[in-house]
Amino acid sequence: MRWLTIIVAVLAAIYGGYWFYTRGAVEDGIASVLAQAEARGRVEISHDGWSTTGFPSRFDTTFDTLRIEDRATGLAWQAPWFQVFALSYRPNEVIAVWPETQTLVAGGQQVRLTSDRMRASARVRPNTALSFDRATLEVDAPRLRWTDGQAELAAARLLAAMRSAPDLPNGYDLFFDAQSISLPVPLRARLDPAGDLPPLIGRVRMDAAARLDQPLDRFAGGEAPVGIEGLTLRELSATWGQISLSMIGEVTADAAGVAQGSLTLSITGWREALDMAARAGLVDEGFDVTLANMGEQLDETPQIPETLTVTLVMDQGRARLGPLPLGPAPRLRP
Repeated sequence: MRWLTIIVAVLAAIYGGYWFYTRGAVEDGIASVLAQAEARGRVEISHDGWSTTGFPSRFDTTFDTLRIEDRATGLAWQAPWFQVFALSYRPNEVIAVWPETQTLVAGGQQVRLTSDRMRASARVRPNTALSFDRATLEVDAPRLRWTDGQAELAAARLLAAMRSAPDLPNGYDLFFDAQSISLPVPLRARLDPAGDLPPLIGRVRMDAAARLDQPLDRFAGGEAPVGIEGLTLRELSATWGQISLSMIGEVTADAAGVAQGSLTLSITGWREALDMAARAGLVDEGFDVTLANMGEQLDETPQIPETLTVTLVMDQGRARLGPLPLGPAPRLRP
């Protein structure tokens, strides 16, 4: 029994030493990341300090009054605290937790973000490159309120996820889902003054796969910015009452990094959607009639009167909507 006690004590001492050593490495790593971000000159990071606790089974790091600002755009985020958790026996997987109230600054205007719960998890592979494996962000009851108090954008739930695609080199699956979206009252009144549509946008959903020109790991973007080699859009959809939108397709980067491929867009209730865009000022007065006539000419499913189907084609550096030329195709990578 005495030897067993000694063995347990030695193992406990070794583990305790591991925890305190790793905690120091975690804090040194945080300091290094913050210093590197500041040294690049793009962002400014300020805080009232941080600490790591959680002995013996976790590393719980809490930042106090954390603020991050993009110097180029003035876009800033601030929170009274921010936490990152990791299990001591699984340090390659972390969980991040945000407070119920955060502040965003964009264009000189403050926006308050509140939620019932906001957390994310991320995992890297246990290799020397720390290759990205997966990440998930979940937000319950997010609400964006402008400081003037007149506008609020809200949803019941947001889910965003990304994972490494095992069968696609440098490939990643992307997913986004937003449920029961409530638009700001002024915008809602402008889009639907008669109140014909339901008070909530039912769902916005995206399911896609992206192939990059380099793997996402600790070396990514070091020598050149990360670029997109290909994008497969399995589903992009939105539903608001009788108006629904869906898009599918695939594009790849040509030798010059410009998109080539096609995306097919279908809109059910497209005439109502066009009227809505005109009321919102997104379409010049009178031009909605021209667009309606163009839609009828370009429609690939004229046998379905309520649904407009058109294909955006990108080829040889140019983009066209059906036979209608639009201009240069977008660039996917530098």
